[in-house]
Amino acid sequence: MSEVHNLSSDFAQMVMNWADSTRNFTRGAVAELAGKWLEDEGEIESFSPAYYEMRGVPVVDGYSFSENEDAIDLFIVDHDQAGSGGNLTLTDATQAFNRLKNFFVQAATKNLCENLEESSAAYGLAWSLRTDARTYGRIRFFLISSRPLSSKILHLENQQVGDWSASFHIWDVERLSRLQEAEREAIVINFREEFGRPLHCLPAHLDATAYKSYMVVLPGQLLADLYGKYGSRLLELNVRTFLQVRGNVNKGIRRTIVQEPDMFFAYNNGISAVAEAIVTENQNGREELVSVQNLQIVNGGQTTASLYHAGRSKADLSGIFVQMKLSEVQSDLSSKVIPKISEYSNTQNKVSAADFFSNHAFHVRLEEMSRRLWAPAVDGSQRQSKWFYERARGQYAEAQSDKTKAQKDAWQREYPRAQLFTKTDLAKFDNAWDGFPVEVNLGAQKNFAAYARRISELWEKDDTAFNDRFYKRAVARGIVFRAVEKMVSEQPWYQGGYRANIVAYAQALLAEHIHRAGLAMNWDSTWAKQAPSPVVAEALLLTAEKVNTFITATPDHVRNVTEWCKRRQCWEGLLEIPYTLPDALRNELLTRSQDKQLDKEAGNQRVMDNGIDG
Repeated sequence: MSEVHNLSSDFAQMVMNWADSTRNFTRGAVAELAGKWLEDEGEIESFSPAYYEMRGVPVVDGYSFSENEDAIDLFIVDHDQAGSGGNLTLTDATQAFNRLKNFFVQAATKNLCENLEESSAAYGLAWSLRTDARTYGRIRFFLISSRPLSSKILHLENQQVGDWSASFHIWDVERLSRLQEAEREAIVINFREEFGRPLHCLPAHLDATAYKSYMVVLPGQLLADLYGKYGSRLLELNVRTFLQVRGNVNKGIRRTIVQEPDMFFAYNNGISAVAEAIVTENQNGREELVSVQNLQIVNGGQTTASLYHAGRSKADLSGIFVQMKLSEVQSDLSSKVIPKISEYSNTQNKVSAADFFSNHAFHVRLEEMSRRLWAPAVDGSQRQSKWFYERARGQYAEAQSDKTKAQKDAWQREYPRAQLFTKTDLAKFDNAWDGFPVEVNLGAQKNFAAYARRISELWEKDDTAFNDRFYKRAVARGIVFRAVEKMVSEQPWYQGGYRANIVAYAQALLAEHIHRAGLAMNWDSTWAKQAPSPVVAEALLLTAEKVNTFITATPDHVRNVTEWCKRRQCWEGLLEIPYTLPDALRNELLTRSQDKQLDKEAGNQRVMDNGIDG
């Protein structure tokens, strides 16, 4: 059996599992699963499903807005549901992209939204395109395919679509599967090929050392163009959780760009960046930077994004230059070296970006607990299993890569794929129940940013709070979160499109009213049963229906439900609707004092464990 066939079979199984767990149809499951992976990768900001047909033919499956970059990504799916095999050809891809382009043009220029059902996700998308399309600085069309890409497709040129310049991106089954492994999509920038010439650079290392570093002076326009092309992928994922640009443009930086461009180099601290591979050449005794692989900006995100947005606003960047400290860091050392570079480059940040890398003690401790703690056997099963916390991408696949089939089967019984959860999953589960549903609705990376800042501060105050009970509660919240996703999809009032928004807000709303009543969820019971009780499930469904009614009745100035759910006013409005905790639920909850006592006992045990470990 070929490797590609194995990949296709594995992907098909994951799609089926996702479709079953969310009660989604298969095409929608392909879109949502790929969207989640691309969110976690940082390739897109926040995927929202939005299926629509024209004359019985699918023309769009979803989208992602990026507010910081004034950009939109549109998605269409090519799914080989029959499993007939064969590659995705250029003809197939062209036809799919043409349908997606046609939808975009119709929505952006011809009032398509007026012909759509207002309660549908496609209406919200079409309304946003008609209202905001003129502001987009970047438009990307994505084709998600469950088939392998034909080897004849090597490159897709940018095209003019109406009045917009657009780029085209194919994520086939092989490329998607790599997201589940330890490989990250490489960014290779050849300055000679892309910008016409290499860049002057000054070596800042000795030839005998393994470490290489350079000082480079970047033209401001070039840096803005790089950000326009690669977006937030240039900002190292974990660092981005702390340093992502808030409000698009730093006012001080913009003022310098517009009013004193000749002083930008003097006033600005420049950027610090790393790359896995740096290629230079000597020209007439002068070092030239030719190309870099996987360039990542670890300090200077505001400078980079501010230049991009200022250029979009017609500011003249031709006289602006930015100093860049560029270091070559091999991928196997990145988790150790990059946090240090980030930490020492960002002394102005109260919480260092280095604090929440995957090798931080918080993640290591959760990983240790996930490998140690057995989940109770349920439903008459005589076999226990464990939840697998993946603190670094690809760990789940790597852990079984060298096993025989029999060993792999046994390992997967111990760690079922359905019991895998990642850092971004953890942030979603906890933020929903801790009262931060707006952050959850902003997408995986921004939500993790909020979670990272909050948890790292709590860790510094008292790391014993992150004990076995904390871990079991996190897993229990994940169990409930996934159960609500499945239940909502089955409800007659659910019309599709906004499940993620409903699920996050329903849990946050129920948690808020439990807190107001001076009570607490009995997460220990959920862990013991590995499922929400019928009473909890019923309360969440009643809450979810209230949430659905509220969020779909958007204000007149916001017709896109998904975008409405990203606003603080949405959450504030939900908190004002009449709500009464069901008596049956009250009887299952803990008092606040009972919950605190259990936390105290678990913390004391953690103190003892720390003493033993130390």
